[in-house]
Amino acid sequence: MAKKESKQFITRSLEGKERKTDYRRAAVPENRWNLFWAILKGRFGRLVLMNFLIVVFFAPVIGIIIYRALAIVAQEGLGPYGAGLLIGYPVNPTIIGYAERNFLYNDTVFFSLLIPASALAAVGISGGMYLVRVLVTTNGIFSFRDFWLGVKRTYLPSLGASLLFTFILFAAQLTGNYANLYVALASPSAGWMIASKVIGYLVMSLFLLVCLWMVALGSSFKLGAWRLFRSAVSLTVGTFPQTVFFAAIGIAPVFLALFTSGFWLAIGMAFYIIFGFSFCLLVWGSFTQWAFDKFLTPAVEEEKPAEKKGAKPQDAPLSADARRRLLISQGKSKFLSRPVMPVEEGKELYQLPENFRREDLRRVSESRKSLGEEAENYRRAHAGDERIVEYNKNFEEREKALGGGKKKPPKKPPKMLNKR
Repeated sequence: MAKKESKQFITRSLEGKERKTDYRRAAVPENRWNLFWAILKGRFGRLVLMNFLIVVFFAPVIGIIIYRALAIVAQEGLGPYGAGLLIGYPVNPTIIGYAERNFLYNDTVFFSLLIPASALAAVGISGGMYLVRVLVTTNGIFSFRDFWLGVKRTYLPSLGASLLFTFILFAAQLTGNYANLYVALASPSAGWMIASKVIGYLVMSLFLLVCLWMVALGSSFKLGAWRLFRSAVSLTVGTFPQTVFFAAIGIAPVFLALFTSGFWLAIGMAFYIIFGFSFCLLVWGSFTQWAFDKFLTPAVEEEKPAEKKGAKPQDAPLSADARRRLLISQGKSKFLSRPVMPVEEGKELYQLPENFRREDLRRVSESRKSLGEEAENYRRAHAGDERIVEYNKNFEEREKALGGGKKKPPKKPPKMLNKR
């Protein structure tokens, strides 16, 4: 009962027309996991090429992340943590909170730059998500033309999701940096700042899930801004455990690139430059299409052959006279009106070798002649079988009842004047 209510809730919350593609939606062969692995293995090379194309549009975001990491490393090495010792110049009365101020300054600059950089990254997100949607709904059809078609059709939803998430990410990171600074300075309001830091990261995580659903919905349905956001929230709440699981699988290396340094930063950046974006979109696209098939999209129906005009329905019963006429119109079957020797009882026909001689041709001719004689002997021996006699008798009686006796030979065409 709860599952039915959840389905109705999600279905009611989504209002919009599904985006059409140039391909026909195909039924899933077994399940989404099998389809995911089949696409991953069968289209791996093209997914890597698509990833490089997405990386081009993510170049500003990647550059900002790398520049931020280098700036932090440089400031940690050049900071005045021991300046003025035993000498007294330059004078630094205290260096408490100096590192936290550096992080606050760097994150204020670099995380704010991520907001406009995400507008260009949305080009890669929209094109890649639309292409993956075609992949998982057609069981593997891949064309780079769909990437640019997706940019044309779904850029605005991806842009809205990217701007919304990067703005909330900037606010959450700024709140966390202020909390760290207040703790280092032993401020009385440090407790409130820690609480705001926790709330900020929770809100950022929740909006990350919502924005991922906004990207998936925008690539599949035509929705306004408010309906897109409302439907994304509904799907996030309705499929929360599954959403958290698949989002964690897809975007785990992103957090390695954003919030770490050194070895883990290199691992996360290398993975995403080679295959990470395509992997994330494929995981998320497979999951979201499963959700759409379960809650929103009707089951795929096979095409029915078009009925000819004037044709009777197959279920309509035929009269006895119509059945007899149908039998006569089809003619007497050669296989039912006379005995046919089974293949098992006949000898095998001699097969020509790859390099044959005249002797081999003679043996083939004799084998065919022998097989024909056996078939004729079998026909004569079984000509009086009950099945054969009964079939011919019934056919002749029905033919006479319908006046289908011997047909008159067709009239000969008149001779032409110039021919004899």
